[in-house]
Amino acid sequence: MPKSYLDKKYLKKVMKPLKFLKSIVSLPIKTALLAFVMILMTDESLAQQRAYINGPSENQIDSLLLRFSTETSGRLRMGLARDLGLFYTDINPDTTMYFVNTQLQLARSLGERLWEGDALRRLGYLTYLQGSYSESFSYNTQALTLFMDTSTERKVWEPSRLSLAGTPEQARLTELALTYFHRAQLYTWISNISEQRPLYRKAIEIIDKAGDDAIASFMYSSLAESYIEEYPDSAMMYLSIGLEKSEKVGFMKYRGNDLARMGRAHKSLNEFDSAEKYYLEAIAKSREVNNFRHLAIAYYELARLNQLTGYTTRALDNALNSYEAADSIRNLAVISDVGLMLSKVYEQLNDTDKAFYYLRMSQAASETLQKENQIRRASDLQFAEQLRLRDLEEAQARSQARLRITILMGVLFTIAVVAFLMYRNNRQKQAANKVLENTLDNLKSTQAQLIQQEKLASLGQLTAGIAHEIKNPLNFVNNFSEVSMEMIEEIRDARSERREARYKNQSPVPRIGKTRDKTFRPDEQDREVEREEIEEMEDEILEDIQGNLKKIHEHGSRANGIVTSMLQHSRGGSGKMEPTDLNALIKEYVNLSFHGMRAGKNPIDVDIILELDPEIKEVSLIKEDFTRVIINLSNNAFDAMRERVKKSEVRSPKSEDGSGLDERYLPKLKVTTMLEMGRVRISLEDNGLGIPDEIRDKILQPFFTTKKGTEGTGLGLSITNDIIKAHGGDLQVKSPPTGRAGMSPEEAGAEREGTEMIIQLPI
Repeated sequence: MPKSYLDKKYLKKVMKPLKFLKSIVSLPIKTALLAFVMILMTDESLAQQRAYINGPSENQIDSLLLRFSTETSGRLRMGLARDLGLFYTDINPDTTMYFVNTQLQLARSLGERLWEGDALRRLGYLTYLQGSYSESFSYNTQALTLFMDTSTERKVWEPSRLSLAGTPEQARLTELALTYFHRAQLYTWISNISEQRPLYRKAIEIIDKAGDDAIASFMYSSLAESYIEEYPDSAMMYLSIGLEKSEKVGFMKYRGNDLARMGRAHKSLNEFDSAEKYYLEAIAKSREVNNFRHLAIAYYELARLNQLTGYTTRALDNALNSYEAADSIRNLAVISDVGLMLSKVYEQLNDTDKAFYYLRMSQAASETLQKENQIRRASDLQFAEQLRLRDLEEAQARSQARLRITILMGVLFTIAVVAFLMYRNNRQKQAANKVLENTLDNLKSTQAQLIQQEKLASLGQLTAGIAHEIKNPLNFVNNFSEVSMEMIEEIRDARSERREARYKNQSPVPRIGKTRDKTFRPDEQDREVEREEIEEMEDEILEDIQGNLKKIHEHGSRANGIVTSMLQHSRGGSGKMEPTDLNALIKEYVNLSFHGMRAGKNPIDVDIILELDPEIKEVSLIKEDFTRVIINLSNNAFDAMRERVKKSEVRSPKSEDGSGLDERYLPKLKVTTMLEMGRVRISLEDNGLGIPDEIRDKILQPFFTTKKGTEGTGLGLSITNDIIKAHGGDLQVKSPPTGRAGMSPEEAGAEREGTEMIIQLPI
């Protein structure tokens, strides 16, 4: 037997030289050797793209065993145990069971629940292969409980070793699909097709969701096997899907078995040539991946086909190959069947010795199987009893569900009766509800009117400022138009005088000197000089007219822009964010608000300081809405400064000019923009009356106002705050204490001087 087919004795044999190596090699050399081996193993494991299904290759086993014997990390030992268990699954069941149990113990000690479930699932599969169906069902149920719990996805060590995608979620789904698949295989032994096929389909549905075509390939093939005898056409359809998926992803571990199943399907349809072709392909693929269990089955099926078609020599050769492969892994079921076949073939060939030998081998295998079957019968009965109890539990659950539905229907009927009684009472309250609804509608209407009033008030102030602004450019237009008219009249007068002078001097002017001499007579020279002076004067006048016309165009455009701004503010726009020159917008609408204040009642002089950062270019804004923000905040600043002027008149003595104003106080509004931590910061700071502490938290509330009577609705700052939030920004309010000399701390804390409104907008 090749050394790759390891058992426990060979494992001990490998360990002996390792222990001897430990005793004679110094620590640095051992460390270097171990590091070198780990590097090699890392490279090889990276090259193994589908190790989570195939396990390692044969040339990696010695290195893996060496690393497993020296590794001290629990998680790395757990991963190595899984890889080694995968390799020995179809080679040595006892060795496989040792490594899977090691993985289970390490996973439990490390709290790796997904790895624990993987070990339980594989133990269920191994005990299923051994015929311990009750034990297999128990392991399968434990694994299923773990995989149905999504919390097992938390803190998973290297989920890529459990699934194709490598995420914890898809690792759990992959394991869940495999668990349902193995449970379906359990039903094969009790011939419960009605339970088996739905489980296969459920497993396929989950693995398709996980996106793993490799595992899906053998699930489709297993589903196909349940159809081979009754519906070979359906079996071939599912097998084609499985083979296509395995070919697509290069997954060859079970391809030989799938090809053998395809051969059986063609054989059921009496398509013997196609069946033989698939059997031969199955043999080649099984040899390629060293899967002796599937290799023995493929040779046996081909030998049966050769017998059926009359090729006795081929049947003999293939049967011998099947017997050799089955004997290498002690597959008693195949040994029994193929031994009986060889006995009959040799009997036909009159070779009685070999016929007797293989008959004896077949009987021995059959007797062993019978003994094992007798031992398993109790287990099978226990398994059947488990299934019966499970069906009973499901029936009880369905009965309880029906009982709950009946109780629920009774509760619903009771609720319906109570609802009918409440309905009668509610009809009596509908009249009162209508009154309340009408009242609510009236309140909403009043609220809408107040909002409209606030907008109209803002529009009125804006209109006053616009009127003041339009007056200046229109004055320019009128004045320059009059001057241009006068200049044109001067040109006309000059031209008339020149024509009259020319008319008086119509006689020819004799030349002095030669005919070609251009020297003029004295009186003619004077006229020429005068003509040039007149033409120069006309040129200057025309140049002035041109400049005047430019001024007319400039100020006319300015008047048109102001009117356009007024219409945008009053009607609103599209409501879309558009790149806007922020500095230009602030400058224009602060100026409009100022002139609106100057055109209204109780105007004051305000020193407006604009410190606008030139680095700020265009900012995405809803221009029509943001203009309301600038105007509302500017108007509030002017109102606060006007109130302080009034208080100054009361507190301060009359000044020398009798104005009654505090000469120390000059109303001032400072507007700044700057870039700050990836955002635009806009500040409007006035030196008017500040905001007291007790109302600072209320000023942004709708309908809150400190103005008297109908001077304000209390919606200005509320609407402003909403607009800023709609732009993804925020509004902050700062108002420091006055700190004037002679004031108590209580008075200084209650009275505030100046307010700074800070807007922060995303760029």
